[in-house]
Amino acid sequence: MSTLLYQAYVEGGKEAVGLAQIELARERFDAALAIKSSDAEIQRQRELAGLYLEGQQYAGSKWDLAAQKFAAVYDKDPNYADVKKRLLEADLMYGDAAMKQNAPCLALRSFDNAISISTDSQVAQKRAQASAQCKDRLASPPAPTLSAAETYTWKISATAAPCTGTGDLSGIVRDVSGKIIVGATVSYANDAGARTSAKTNNSGQYLFNWGKEPALYHVSILAADGKTPTSAVVDIGFLGGTNPNCHVVLDWQKLQ
Repeated sequence: MSTLLYQAYVEGGKEAVGLAQIELARERFDAALAIKSSDAEIQRQRELAGLYLEGQQYAGSKWDLAAQKFAAVYDKDPNYADVKKRLLEADLMYGDAAMKQNAPCLALRSFDNAISISTDSQVAQKRAQASAQCKDRLASPPAPTLSAAETYTWKISATAAPCTGTGDLSGIVRDVSGKIIVGATVSYANDAGARTSAKTNNSGQYLFNWGKEPALYHVSILAADGKTPTSAVVDIGFLGGTNPNCHVVLDWQKLQ
């Protein structure tokens, strides 16, 4: 009896996926796994349904997260329900939002993803517009408001470590005499203005994980208020975690 019931849940779940009724599909796969938890394929189907529903939850409010979830489903099974349509929509919506926020480099990434699954001329046009504006932004990035109280000089280099998919930024902050500064706030902002900060450790070092995606980053030491960049803001065009020089080293020394 349990075998027949298990099979009914499995077939019912697959049928629901085919109809894009993913909530129902997840319920049926959960019921099947309650009877037989060791079935790897049904575990995979349950995972896909969960990711899809998470993407659906983010759609309309957090398009970047929706795209991430739908992309995870698409990578595992590009023919899953209507995930291709959902992923394309999420990429385009996030790209459009980034363009409205004057963040063309972020938009370009989304449109690149969109054009990889659609050859529609409107998608290509959006991608071309974002690409042109991103190139302009890289050539002449906007000048931030700087702190007149502190001045730093900087030196940029790269380690010889292989680039296998994940890039990063690291370095040391020193004072006027060359001694390390503990607790200095190093910060970077992406092209949309979102900022990430970290304080240097007991060795004066900092580290940021920049992952695999290319981006334009604006890196600086922050003043004592923890918000205002000091007199040096370094613009780094990060090529991605699989490209040469993905491990960027940016050392700072205070001049005054």
